[in-house]
Amino acid sequence: MNIYKTFFKKNALFLSIIVVVGLASGLAMTRLLPVSYDVSLALNIERKVNDTGEFYTYDGFYVIQATELFGKSVASWFVTPDFVEDVLRNADKSDIAELSVKDFRRIFTSEQVSANVVEVRFGVDENELGNTLTESISSSIVSYMETRGIKDYNVFVGTPVIRQVDYNPILFALGGGFLSLALGIIIAAIRQHYWEK
Repeated sequence: MNIYKTFFKKNALFLSIIVVVGLASGLAMTRLLPVSYDVSLALNIERKVNDTGEFYTYDGFYVIQATELFGKSVASWFVTPDFVEDVLRNADKSDIAELSVKDFRRIFTSEQVSANVVEVRFGVDENELGNTLTESISSSIVSYMETRGIKDYNVFVGTPVIRQVDYNPILFALGGGFLSLALGIIIAAIRQHYWEK
């Protein structure tokens, strides 16, 4: 225990300077990071129901179940490279050729939040691009359903919720402080080891 106390006493000034530099660097990072936006988009799924008459008392229940299964399929489209590529092509994204298959799977995050609602989240570097991608998603869904002969459902694309990403300066400062402290301890230990020799 005395070894650690001695070590920190000897290197207190050096470690303090390193931590202050780390805190300042963390704060500066929040100013240097580029502006980006988070987009949340709701897809409402509706099954076209025919009037089946009095013999189908439980048809509504099966409609909900069928809609939920179809909702899972819709959510899975957003990790399917061919669908994502179609969305990006419709949005006139020029860097499609540079993307790998793994990149396509990371662009959108989809989650089924209820039987008939799928939420799609993605990030953009311009506010207007969020609206452009929303329109592109809408047209890609229509063509995707047409080419696969899906006629029993409608998928309504909602209005996107777009918010600028706010970076928490306290978290960045603390992260910078902890990283610099760890680095400072390593440097001080190496320096002390070689000096003692």
